[in-house]
Amino acid sequence: METIFYYSVDKSQLNFALISALSLKKNNKNIKIGLIFLGDLQENKVKKIKNFFDFFHIEDNFYDVIVDNHISMAAYLRYKVYEIWNNFDLYVYLDADTLIKKELNFSNFLKSQEKIAMVEDFNWRYLPCAKRFNLENYFNSGVILFKKDFFYSFEFKNFLNLNKTYEKFIKFHDQCTLNILFHLEKIKVYELDSKFNYLSNNFISKSSFPSDAHIIHFNAFMGKPWQFICFHPEKNNWRKMSKEANNKWLYEIGSFWKIRSLIKNKIKSFF
Repeated sequence: METIFYYSVDKSQLNFALISALSLKKNNKNIKIGLIFLGDLQENKVKKIKNFFDFFHIEDNFYDVIVDNHISMAAYLRYKVYEIWNNFDLYVYLDADTLIKKELNFSNFLKSQEKIAMVEDFNWRYLPCAKRFNLENYFNSGVILFKKDFFYSFEFKNFLNLNKTYEKFIKFHDQCTLNILFHLEKIKVYELDSKFNYLSNNFISKSSFPSDAHIIHFNAFMGKPWQFICFHPEKNNWRKMSKEANNKWLYEIGSFWKIRSLIKNKIKSFF
C-alpha cells in the first residue's frame, strides 16, 4: 500500500505547510510527502522545499473558481492530485494549518468499502448548500483521505464546473462544493474519528488537551497560531515547531476587530 501525504498551497501558505510537514515527519517514519504549489518560486525557496518534501509540483494553470481573502485557488488543487501523481494507493491531504501530534494509522478506513474519508464539521446546518440540498451531513476538507479508486470516476474540471454552477449556495469554497458533489453523486463518505482532524470547536467543552488528538486543525474559531492574538491551547507547540522549521518565529498581528468579527459570526451560526 503506497501512501502519499500532501499539501496544496501558494506563497501565502508555504511556510505553514513546512511547519505541518515537519510535525508529520517527526511523528511518522518512512513516509512520502508531496507539495502542490501554485505560482512562482525563488531558487532558495525551491531548495528549502526539497528538504521537506519528497515530491514537488509547481502548478502554473489558473482556474476560474470562487476565492476570497481567506482562500486561494491553491485550495482547489488538492483535488487535482491524481492527475499529478497517479502511482499511489492512498492520498492523504492535509491543510497547511495543521499540526500532527502522533503516528497516523488509517487501517480501519482501508478495510472499508468507502473510497473517501473525512471528519464531520460543526454547525453546518445553517449553510446555504445544506439548506438547498437538505444535506444529511457535512464534512470538513482540512484532512481528506482518497483511495485511488475515488479518482476513477472523478473529473477535476467537472468539480470546478460544479463550483461555478452552484456558486450562490457556496460559502466555504471547495469544501461546500465537495459536499454538494457527495449529495448529487450519492457518494458515501467514511466518517473519520475527530482525532484525525481535531477542529478548534472541539476544545470548547474540554478542560484540558485531549490525549487522543492526532491532527490539530487550527480552523478559525480560536484564531491562528501565527497571529499574535490566538486563544488556541496548542499555539505554543505550533510556534516551537515554527521556529524549528523556519529558523524564526512566524507572527502576524491579528487585530482585535478580526477576533470580534469572528466571534460574532460564530454566534450567528447557532441561530
